[in-house]
Amino acid sequence: MKKLIIILGLLLMGCQSHPHEVTTEAVVTEATAPVESEIAETESTEQEQTEALAATEIEILGQDFMPSPENNTVYFEGSKNFSLHPEYSDGTRVQMVQLNGDEEPRQYLLTVEEPGVFLQVMTEETYFRQNLLLMNETEYENELDMPFLLIPTVVQEGETWESGGAQFKIVDADTQKVTIEKVDDKNTVFVFEKGKGIVEVTVTGDETEQVKAVNTAVSNPERSMNLYYPDPDDDTGQYLLKHTIRYSFKTNEITRETLPTLIAESAKEGYFNYLPEGSKINWLYKDKEDIVHVDFNQVFQDNLQTGSTYEVTTLESIAMTLLDLMDGEELLLTVEGNHYEGGHVTLEKGETIDRVEDEYIR
Repeated sequence: MKKLIIILGLLLMGCQSHPHEVTTEAVVTEATAPVESEIAETESTEQEQTEALAATEIEILGQDFMPSPENNTVYFEGSKNFSLHPEYSDGTRVQMVQLNGDEEPRQYLLTVEEPGVFLQVMTEETYFRQNLLLMNETEYENELDMPFLLIPTVVQEGETWESGGAQFKIVDADTQKVTIEKVDDKNTVFVFEKGKGIVEVTVTGDETEQVKAVNTAVSNPERSMNLYYPDPDDDTGQYLLKHTIRYSFKTNEITRETLPTLIAESAKEGYFNYLPEGSKINWLYKDKEDIVHVDFNQVFQDNLQTGSTYEVTTLESIAMTLLDLMDGEELLLTVEGNHYEGGHVTLEKGETIDRVEDEYIR
């Protein structure tokens, strides 16, 4: 099963063909008056010539099989059920995420550069919607030893190539559908359809495994997030409330920019909104020691909505929200690059906030 899913990751591209068609027009002058049979024969001959000429001029370009940098989710069913959608794109690179139910999401990075389309990165997502386009290769674990050439610049039926120790062959290609075969210890066939991208993968070995696209949506799927709030009914100021939401992120939507709004909007469901209006996150990342770094603007510190009893649980709510999001162990919170100084709590330079124990989360 895992074999099928990993191989599927080798070709996660959407079809957006832009063939260069050539047409001609038949011109009949009034100098002669051909009979209907001659007109029909002339039109038929010219149509055949036009179709033949157009067929020789149409090019199926590899870059047309890059994923569309839009909100375009494809759902699959078969040996495995999952979905694929674009997270980030900068024009020549597209990052896809594969959501497999309860399993860890997988991420893929595809690039366009001569001589075609390459799969550059295949990795498990280490934190929520990590943006590989902004990271260098030392900041994540790439499961590929080298990039795979997936599709050449110009797609031609019968063309073969070797990449990453595997043999590829285009067994069928037209403007509507392209079929690529990958031959190794198991034979794998990928089918692409114009406007939908990859629609079928079949792996033939000891057992035949297959997945087929069942739906193409125009928006990205919702993903779960845990938000934490101080418990307003707790007079001791020790307990947090956990609130799980689902939200659909658009392609190229920045998580840190959206998060303050999500915290404030979700508080309307009966939770204490501790973030002042105008709060912004300047940066958010996780280092190699699993410490999450977040930097807020000055508005956050100057107008934090909390009293002395709840300032600690407010900071812990922020910490737990971000640590869950980034899969971290400690939070280093700063304000405009400086350590946090609130009304009743001051964090020394470099001081971090730990995870809250489960017994204090409701």
